[in-house]
Amino acid sequence: MIKRTILCVAITSAIALFGTGASAAFNGEVLVAPPPPNWSGGIEEQTPHGTLQIWRRTFDNEDGVTETISIRRSALPENPDVEALADSVKTRITQGCKSFSETQRRPIKAKIGSTLSFTLTCKSKPTGKKSKQDIFVRAQVMTGEFNQYVLERAWRGDIKQPTSPLNSPRTKASWQKFFSVSGICNTLVSDCSEERARDIHAHERFKKMRSLPAVARPVMDASDIAIVAMKLGQLTGRAQASGEDISALSGKIDRMFAYVAKNDQISSAAVKTFIKARDTTNAEQGELPTEQCGEILRTFRSHPSRVGVFHKYAQRFL
Repeated sequence: MIKRTILCVAITSAIALFGTGASAAFNGEVLVAPPPPNWSGGIEEQTPHGTLQIWRRTFDNEDGVTETISIRRSALPENPDVEALADSVKTRITQGCKSFSETQRRPIKAKIGSTLSFTLTCKSKPTGKKSKQDIFVRAQVMTGEFNQYVLERAWRGDIKQPTSPLNSPRTKASWQKFFSVSGICNTLVSDCSEERARDIHAHERFKKMRSLPAVARPVMDASDIAIVAMKLGQLTGRAQASGEDISALSGKIDRMFAYVAKNDQISSAAVKTFIKARDTTNAEQGELPTEQCGEILRTFRSHPSRVGVFHKYAQRFL
């Protein structure tokens, strides 16, 4: 089991922050932001306004998608303004965009200071033959008692991909999980350990709920998942060519493969294989004789509606 680490951005006084050579007593304020497993980076860099840390996902998928998490810290100004901080984030991210959209800024209840959460979607400018590099960013801007912080998670690639945060329920859930346990804490007055991170930011009613028993998830070999993705994609393409509505299966295929895959890299590759096989088969199939359509549709319609039994259904393709 991979032990998760916790990112505690320790805060010193403005004197130490701007490098005057003097040191000050630690005031206890930290930013708790537990990173996902297997992300690399996090080395603190000095910037003109404070510090910057960046973590990167340890793999890029075949479409060139990258994910990063960044934490920017700077001294709290004399007149803190969380809206102005959000404006500065918006300006920095969208300055190179062809067009962009922003969701409404949502205040997050915090024990220390003020917090705003919002997302930005940046449509990239054409870059010749290179893969499309749209940017989707969820940002959380926070003012504490001593410093202000910007926590960002960014997804770069073609935002129309089924695994993007805008399209994939699994990706959305992963991002929400990350931000739900992130926030400012003071180690001098609170327990800011990783074990307490969830409790610090959880709703009161969740603290009183009993934990559900752990259930082993069926994990298939990557080679078997690739075979299932290809054959199920071909079957789906034939069903589509027969006039079947395939939206129900296509809408949850990423969750199905994520359920049986060891990691995101395998499930993302499987989704890509499925989509390619589905679209290629549909394009090549053309109009099918009625007698063939009947058998294809009977086979296709036997796919499960529940993600939890997908591993059993997948065995028919092996």
